[in-house]
Amino acid sequence: MVDLQRHRQRHCLMASTSSGSMDFLRTHHLFIQLAIVLLCLLAGVAPLPAAEDVTIEARVASQEVYVGQPFTLQLEVRGAEAVEQPPLDLRNFKVESQGSSNRSQSYQISINGTLQTTKTLSYIFQYQLTAVTAGNHAIPAISVEVDGVSYQSRPISMTVKEPQEMEEFKVEVTLSKARCYRGEAVIMTTTWFIAEDLKGFDFNLPIFTDQRFTVFPRPPDQSASGQDLVELEVAGQKVIGEKKSARRHGRDYVTITFQHTLIPESTGRLRLPDGTLAITTFAGYRRSQQHSFGMDPFDMFGNGRRKTYRTVVIPARGPELEVLELPSRNRPDDFTGLVGAYSLESTASPTTVNVGDPIELTVRVSGPFVDNLSLPPLTAVLPAADFKTAMDKPQARVNDGIKSFTTTIRARHHEVKSIPGLSLPFFNPETKRYEVARSAAINLDVKPTRLVTADDAVGDMGRSANDAGATTINNAARQDIRPNYENPITTAGGTDKLLYLAVLIVPPLLFGLMLFVDYYCHDDSRELRHRRRQAYRRLRKKLRSADQDDFFELWLAFLSDKLGIPARAITRSDVLTRLPQDDTTAELAAEINRIFDQGEAALYGGLGHVLEKDDLLQVAKKVAKVL
Repeated sequence: MVDLQRHRQRHCLMASTSSGSMDFLRTHHLFIQLAIVLLCLLAGVAPLPAAEDVTIEARVASQEVYVGQPFTLQLEVRGAEAVEQPPLDLRNFKVESQGSSNRSQSYQISINGTLQTTKTLSYIFQYQLTAVTAGNHAIPAISVEVDGVSYQSRPISMTVKEPQEMEEFKVEVTLSKARCYRGEAVIMTTTWFIAEDLKGFDFNLPIFTDQRFTVFPRPPDQSASGQDLVELEVAGQKVIGEKKSARRHGRDYVTITFQHTLIPESTGRLRLPDGTLAITTFAGYRRSQQHSFGMDPFDMFGNGRRKTYRTVVIPARGPELEVLELPSRNRPDDFTGLVGAYSLESTASPTTVNVGDPIELTVRVSGPFVDNLSLPPLTAVLPAADFKTAMDKPQARVNDGIKSFTTTIRARHHEVKSIPGLSLPFFNPETKRYEVARSAAINLDVKPTRLVTADDAVGDMGRSANDAGATTINNAARQDIRPNYENPITTAGGTDKLLYLAVLIVPPLLFGLMLFVDYYCHDDSRELRHRRRQAYRRLRKKLRSADQDDFFELWLAFLSDKLGIPARAITRSDVLTRLPQDDTTAELAAEINRIFDQGEAALYGGLGHVLEKDDLLQVAKKVAKVL
């Protein structure tokens, strides 16, 4: 019995020991796991976020549009690191890509002191679509390939309606002539009739992107008094229209008229593409809804109704233009495509110069349309052996239908007697013949210049002293200054001594005074150094209130302050040659060239891009740092 009891006690002790060992092992294992987690947290290691699924979504603002009305299609790709924009070729829509944007975001969350980073990947591709035909169409599923796997968006059903004619609003497009020659300027006039109030509008004139025409804005004549001018945005471009009143079919309208100049590049019967005008106008009232607090937050006066608006699209029908080909018979070899009656005049100043002196040559061209006119290279007209021409393009300016070109030329020798007359061939649509406008030759009086040598200073060194001594200062036959030193100067009395001292002292004093004045007026003087330091600040201040047309003039004034050169005389080479010659300034040189290209085109030719204030300030700031 005792043995049995001892056996049971030993068994219980062993079981208790075994159970304690297992508990110790479990606790030890848990402790090791906790220690590993703690070490990971101390090391800043956080669990990696799960991979994001790739999804494709296509969306439009409205599934109901009108023919000719542009609208935006967005394609969003989520969950992909890098995606190329897929090309679209839709049957019933004209497609224009408008770029992409990266909408990916990353943020950090602190959980129990541990920073976890979460990243959301999103790319949005944007397209501008224009419906071509009316009816029920669909934007099909768009495929995007990500890491070799193709994903598709859902198709979008679209309802395309024809633009609606309305009595309250109308748009008329007319041309100054129904028939013209290729390259001949035709004035397109757009008139908008308004009989009711509107909230917003969106003009779309596809003529601006039509490859058959080149389109130039034609601002109204602002010299007439009593004009009411308004600025509109038409197809993304700023235009100036004239506001008037008109009565038509027994109804009063407010009209806004603006014009453009068309240059046809193709021949045949060309119908201008139809445009559209989307208008948001008042539609009526609707009863305000009751909310939990008993009122509509948009019904501030409690009258129980709210205004509603609707968007309608009206057509702007394009007229037809017959464009004739220019005749090939008797076409001048130097004909550049100018069509219309033109005249040419040239002037020069000064006309009495020395060899190598600058001569300002101005050429004026007048005609029906001169905005796109360029002057042929003067090197083809002025003989290179007689004249040196400026390397830069002539400065151009348009004023009252006259385009003036100004450049600098120099006579190479004194035998040059005149500046040859210039010629400008054109096709006259009235006479149906090729004609040439010519300017008269300009007479010049070019005087020779003589290089001063040592012989001019000391005369003939081969002559003897006796020969030299026989020649006095008053001898007009001698043309050198050697007798002044070879004949002794005699002094007789105190007056001669004072004169002698004055001759010795006064010239050095005058020379020193000239050096002092030259140093004080040098471009390193206090005043010019101050202008250099304040050049960028002065430019930034003037740009705040300046018109966009004056931006290039202010750019030249800024460079004038930095370089100490008159603004009108500054060329791009004056700036580029002063830049440090290293790789770091290559980008800045390209930006300076771009500013000059755009500025000269906008200031002188009325062509090209207009300078933007922020872009101009950014480039000027870089220039101010290196000059």
